[in-house]
Amino acid sequence: MDYVMNPMRTLHAGRHCGCGVQPVPEALGLSGTLEAAEIELAQITSSLLEPQYLPNLNHENVAAAIARGAAQKGLVQNERFRWSATEKFFSGHRLLPLIRRTGISIERSLSFRDILKGHQLLRHPVEAILLLKVLHDGWSEASESLNKGTEPPVAGVKTANVSSSGLCLSEYLTRYKKENFEANFKRYAQQYVDLRKEFPDHSHTELMGLLPSHANKYLTEESLAAAGIDVPNVKKSGLRIQKLDKEVAAFIRKRARHLLDTAYPKRISQWALMSGFRRPRLFNDARLAPLLVRARESIDECDESEEQFKQRKEVITSPRRKPR
Repeated sequence: MDYVMNPMRTLHAGRHCGCGVQPVPEALGLSGTLEAAEIELAQITSSLLEPQYLPNLNHENVAAAIARGAAQKGLVQNERFRWSATEKFFSGHRLLPLIRRTGISIERSLSFRDILKGHQLLRHPVEAILLLKVLHDGWSEASESLNKGTEPPVAGVKTANVSSSGLCLSEYLTRYKKENFEANFKRYAQQYVDLRKEFPDHSHTELMGLLPSHANKYLTEESLAAAGIDVPNVKKSGLRIQKLDKEVAAFIRKRARHLLDTAYPKRISQWALMSGFRRPRLFNDARLAPLLVRARESIDECDESEEQFKQRKEVITSPRRKPR
């Protein structure tokens, strides 16, 4: 390649194969630190092409080494991603221009958080090498970390007196629930008892739906029963079947009125009345059908006989007389 005749080919270091005699324009503006870092990064990348160099290198080891480096720098503490510390560390780093050139995106995102925690890995090997070098203050320290395999990050960043703000949110909530369980249980249980008196036909699920969402963390059927509180048993009381019976009966009557108002061209049978219900074959259940008393009465009232259908059909098909 004649780089004198093709100067546009040398505008970026990635397009230069190394045989050109003219310097890359971007390299002219590099400081001594960045120039040395670029050379070292190229040397490391070349060394990794040799099978004998770091033979145990794999994706898991690289991810674990990045996680150890992030923990040592305080970017991840107690499995908690600290964005303020991360932004401060990278924004003031001497290799920030090189980090930007390689394409590492320093941002407050789930993907970058998982990378620093060791749950994901940068796709490009050059990006992973540079991130290892930055987090371990040099490639020699990064190599030592890579040789440790998939050991978890050292818990050296933890302090003896950890404040509640430094705890992981899940740990903080667990501790809060444990410390305040009895008081919150009594408060929500009393509300449950009041709702039980106000809505005696409601099931346990319906009663819990009327309580604040946090009540689910403290109240269960077992804990309420253990405290001597009456919990509705839908299987024994038959509340669920009673509500289903009432729902089906109302649907059948409403469906019958609709079929009559729209001049349904066929006989209004049980199939037509149950069409559109969420369980149209409900009466085929031999165990459940005898318990639906109201629904069966509604079917018997609204189901058309052949004679009734003939009369309704004559009314539908007969021509209407025009008013004089």
